[in-house]
Amino acid sequence: MKLLTKNRLVSLTILLWMMVILVDVAAVQGQGTMGMLPNPISSRELTTYFDRLGMSEQQCLAVYAFHDQYKREFRVLHESEITIFMKELSIMEGGTLPERKRVENLFKNRTRLLKRIASIDDRLMDQMQTILTDEQAVKLPRVKLARERTRLTSQLMMAFMGGRPPYDLSEPFLELDLSQEEFAAADPVIEQYERRLTTGVREINDSFASVILRMYDAMDEMGLGEENFEDLEEDPEKAEEIMETMQQIMMEIMAETQKKSKKLKELNRRTYNMVADLLEPPSARKLRNQFYQNAYGQSAFALENYEPWINVAADMEDLTEPQRQAVTEYAQLMQEKSDKVAEEAVKLISEFEENMNPFDYDMELWQEHFKNIGELQSDLTVTANEAMNSLRDTLGEELTTKLTQNVRKAANREQAEDTTEVVTREIDDSELQRETRLSSGDYYLPNGIGRRELHDYLQPMDLSDAEKALVDALHEDYLLNFDELKETKLESVSEANNELWEYDEDTESVTPPTEKQVRDLYRLRSEAMDAVLKLDQSFFSDLAILFTDNARIQQVQRAARSRLRHVYRSVQEHIYTYNNNESSRVDLTELIGQLNLTSEQFESIEEVMTEYEIKSADLIKRKYEIMMNYQKTSDIWSAEVTRLQQEGEFNALEIGRQYQQRMGTAREQVSNICEEIIQQNQQSMVQLTEQISGYDESVIRREYSRMAYPSVYEDEASVTGHLTRAFQLNDLTEEQRRRLEEIAAEYRPAYASYCQQLVDLGGELDWWRMEAEDAEAKDYFARQQELATIKFDRDELSARTASALARVLREEQVRAIGGLPEPPESTGPWDY
Repeated sequence: MKLLTKNRLVSLTILLWMMVILVDVAAVQGQGTMGMLPNPISSRELTTYFDRLGMSEQQCLAVYAFHDQYKREFRVLHESEITIFMKELSIMEGGTLPERKRVENLFKNRTRLLKRIASIDDRLMDQMQTILTDEQAVKLPRVKLARERTRLTSQLMMAFMGGRPPYDLSEPFLELDLSQEEFAAADPVIEQYERRLTTGVREINDSFASVILRMYDAMDEMGLGEENFEDLEEDPEKAEEIMETMQQIMMEIMAETQKKSKKLKELNRRTYNMVADLLEPPSARKLRNQFYQNAYGQSAFALENYEPWINVAADMEDLTEPQRQAVTEYAQLMQEKSDKVAEEAVKLISEFEENMNPFDYDMELWQEHFKNIGELQSDLTVTANEAMNSLRDTLGEELTTKLTQNVRKAANREQAEDTTEVVTREIDDSELQRETRLSSGDYYLPNGIGRRELHDYLQPMDLSDAEKALVDALHEDYLLNFDELKETKLESVSEANNELWEYDEDTESVTPPTEKQVRDLYRLRSEAMDAVLKLDQSFFSDLAILFTDNARIQQVQRAARSRLRHVYRSVQEHIYTYNNNESSRVDLTELIGQLNLTSEQFESIEEVMTEYEIKSADLIKRKYEIMMNYQKTSDIWSAEVTRLQQEGEFNALEIGRQYQQRMGTAREQVSNICEEIIQQNQQSMVQLTEQISGYDESVIRREYSRMAYPSVYEDEASVTGHLTRAFQLNDLTEEQRRRLEEIAAEYRPAYASYCQQLVDLGGELDWWRMEAEDAEAKDYFARQQELATIKFDRDELSARTASALARVLREEQVRAIGGLPEPPESTGPWDY
């Protein structure tokens, strides 16, 4: 695969800006509109409207029929006009600036399509109105405003224009369990807020196209046209000068949009203060925590609620009244301190966001901000430690520990919305000490063999008590030898790693390592890895001597091969590359172990498995070596770039070219070895399914797909497990069980079909492919749209099924199965 090497000035200025907004689709879900257009109203979104309107089950079922027609109408639009629009969007894929006229037409078409989608939405709302009561119909205009905000804030451009989509304070407000008096007092404020927020979002959205076109005007004024870009590539100094000028122009143009965004943030803050004054303290605190958590995420460390301490203490019979009073004073002190720190953190975050500019990355500004936040955290920690020590002096160690555990349990119960007691597994000191001894102290080196890991390796052998005692004795010897390694080889790695980047506290600056220092560190890591593997091999050789029968000796040999693969895989988890294909991480030995085969069935594939394990170990070792070389190259590169920045010789254009040259080859090597591993797995799978006796081939392939495509099957919206747990309830009526069977019969095969479609498309696509040649990039776009459409349909199926379960089961039964899933909203790449 040939990577793009051209890195024109425009890709670092306007094109980079536009393409980041229009092309970075990795986090966008829906029907494949890449964030440029809103997704259709989902069943999950529809459920929130049902709640707002207070609709009955019969009304909801009627709206679902309207919604099915709505989705068909939206799909027709998607497969015709929206698809044409998305093809036109491909003008942003290349390394050149599109003509202004084409961009103007693009945004005109977008505006037209937004109106078309709005009209489809309105038809659904009009159909809903026909079955609403008069009281419900009065609330419908606010539902329409909520949908308009969703339409306008679902685009990636909204995330870029204001740093993130503006937070909608009405959502947490409507989720509060308010008294009638509280709701009546505060809801008029929220209603007025919703209208102002919608207007503000609309203004920001409408300004997007004009900002892009004004940048074209600025380029024209500078005399920059397509014919000038090739010349600039030959004159890096001139290119750098123009880039700086363009950045300044961008900042000036963006100032207006940032003002609009700031107005919405001020609206949120002002509305929150007004509503909080009208609510009871517990409700106000819940609203504040939700608001700050989402709008000022870095303040989360101070958003603690200490009221449970008082409630828990009141229920503890072994506390005296003075001791309960001490807990109350502790909670009040900590609540007051936390609230104060939270307000200070929000103030710092607001000031930082106001001064932050996406086109002028100011390292000092970021460092100062995180330093200030860190100081607030430290201040809160000091107060918390002092207050806890004081409380411990009053209660004693035993009661303080019990109180803390009870508070934790109460929090877990509240979070799970379950009445079952939370059982905390206690780890004794000897086990904790043993686990600590196993740590290598380095991300890129494996830990020692732990007791649990050893148990998994030897579990199929059904050891006697005497044999277990011998194994434990050998393992203790292993631990002693591993301790010795930690003091020699592993300690050398730790020291070299700690000395790599030197930090000067006086100047608050870092000195990057030399290339030799980095290479020396990786040499030490290689030597330490060899030493750990040698120790492992010696341990398993000693284990094999314990047994005389061939079957157990083979099991020990299989365990040794499993440990070897585990060592290499555990290290690779800490090395991130864009093209580390998930399918290459499948371990067929692990898969076969999950099938509960009989001894006869396992014997029929033992030869195939042994051959696979030997070949697999070799491939995984090669992958480890390639990925370690990738990481070493990346570390050398990071140090060099830091040094150039400090010396004032940072040329973004040249840096970009060098990065492609150095890292491109390393990434391609990772990609190639991943493909080799996948091919080996697939070949072995064919042999296994042919030779295994008496086992359903489809089951094996399904389990393989689950391991090869975790991004497909790790689905928070799925209700598969909820259905299983529902059937296990012991208080189901015959009618409930009948309806559950109907739901399962419809859901399970349909869900499995959607999963298989996603697998057939290759699961989630890595966005590194965007750097590939145009043909591959276009294929990426097409497949991404198809993936998004299938995922949307699968989420729709799950949302409808969850709604059906809520209608069939009683509230306490829903809690007993762990509640019903609420998949998170899709997020933009700038959320943090």
